[in-house]
Amino acid sequence: MRVLSQVDLTEIDFEDKTFEVCFLPQLEHLKKSIERVGIVTPLTLRKSDSGKYQIISGFRRFYVAQALNLSPLPAVLIEDSILSIDLFNTSVEESLFNRKLNLVEVAIVIQKLKSTFDVSKEDIFQKYFPRLGIQRSERLFQFYCELTLLDLGVQALMVQMDLPIHLVEEFMRYTLPEQKLLIPFLEKVHFSVSTLQDFLIWIDEISVRDDLEIEKILGDIEFQKILEDTHLTGKQKYYNLREVLKAKRYPQLTALQDRFTSLKKKLDLPLEQPDFFENNKVQLKFSFRDKKEFESLVQKMNTALLQPELEDILKDL
Repeated sequence: MRVLSQVDLTEIDFEDKTFEVCFLPQLEHLKKSIERVGIVTPLTLRKSDSGKYQIISGFRRFYVAQALNLSPLPAVLIEDSILSIDLFNTSVEESLFNRKLNLVEVAIVIQKLKSTFDVSKEDIFQKYFPRLGIQRSERLFQFYCELTLLDLGVQALMVQMDLPIHLVEEFMRYTLPEQKLLIPFLEKVHFSVSTLQDFLIWIDEISVRDDLEIEKILGDIEFQKILEDTHLTGKQKYYNLREVLKAKRYPQLTALQDRFTSLKKKLDLPLEQPDFFENNKVQLKFSFRDKKEFESLVQKMNTALLQPELEDILKDL
């Protein structure tokens, strides 16, 4: 039996999240709509053992009503005899009808089916994966179960950045303390999907090669200075981080590159820096507009033949 009623905000148990599936709900559009015309679709509520009403569906409308201090609220009251799993299905269906669920919301649905409502893995595969738009696979089942174990701050940033599954899986390899250390990087540095993946791979490579804890690498003073530099844009911070990481990842190559730059400056020649100093060659590129400019370049090359810096560059090849 369903009864349409008006329920005061204070009668609703806002701490009961049993049937909630939303994570980081976008409420601005809904808020403007409710301010303009009020709550059109009633909340669905059920009386709980606490004596207050339990929200079955309409969490986003409830949050807006709280923010606007709207009361009483239109609500459909349902009887206790309806099974909780059926009510959860109602909540999920309403959410899917109104919007696409993000990765964390899908994980919440699967985790609640498994842990709260004791639905078997086989039933989740057969009945819910197709409705959620997920391919039936053990790997994806484990992925969504583990996703809810990530640090909440990391989960939020993953949703905001709309990260793909393969990149979210990279974060699952980190401990909770390591995830917390990664949050400032995600907040302050302008990463694309590919550059973020590179960043995580480089961190792991340095950790394995040098037997360093991730916390020590991320807490490096050079990294922290870049993160806290208010004069740098998010993109500039990424490029600076990349240079520091490159120096840590390829210390010998970085030393050769720095040495080449210094020697080239002393020679005053348009030399091209070798990518990896592996082909035993260095390129000289120049252009000129007249004979005088050409003579100047030839003179610089003749002078370089007598300078020890040229010998030093050739030794490094």
